[in-house]
Amino acid sequence: MSQKKQCHIVGAGAIGQYFAYELSQSFSICLHARNDTLKSIELEDIHCKGHRLNLIEDNKKDIQLLILCTKSFQALDAFKQYQHRLNSNSIVICLFNGLGPQFEIEAMHPNTWFATTTVGVRKLEANKIKHTGVGETFIGVNSNSTKPTIPSSYLETIKQLNWQISKNIMDKLYLKLAINSLINPLTVIY
Repeated sequence: MSQKKQCHIVGAGAIGQYFAYELSQSFSICLHARNDTLKSIELEDIHCKGHRLNLIEDNKKDIQLLILCTKSFQALDAFKQYQHRLNSNSIVICLFNGLGPQFEIEAMHPNTWFATTTVGVRKLEANKIKHTGVGETFIGVNSNSTKPTIPSSYLETIKQLNWQISKNIMDKLYLKLAINSLINPLTVIY
């Protein structure tokens, strides 16, 4: 039996924990919180309670897949914290709301992909989340980029997760930005 590839997720909020759980079928997951790595997470969903996922410890070696699930204003600093562990084959996926840091990260590491999701997740405790809504996740390359498409070795995983490859991810990111700019103030008010 072959050993699973490792995936490092930075950002242990609701979305980071959710994707740690979702990706755990295909990858060994190391989930980096602000000052530590979590040892386990628990997921509640519509069908049952108490899915538990044990996470791997950070081995401090090169990172092949890094997913940034931080707030957008934290993303660049989070990337810089792990940049020295990336090589030319490493893939970075920017999976956070907002625009700007993705381009700065891409300038420092050309093998960067952009992603967005409409999945609903709520954080219940530090390492416990609840899946509250089915959604779609889109991934793609910056249309202004000269890099190739997503490597075939990761396409199978993306298909298993039902992530959709977007030919113009920027349209999806701008739409998400516009929606959040309306929803977030209304959430605060109501």
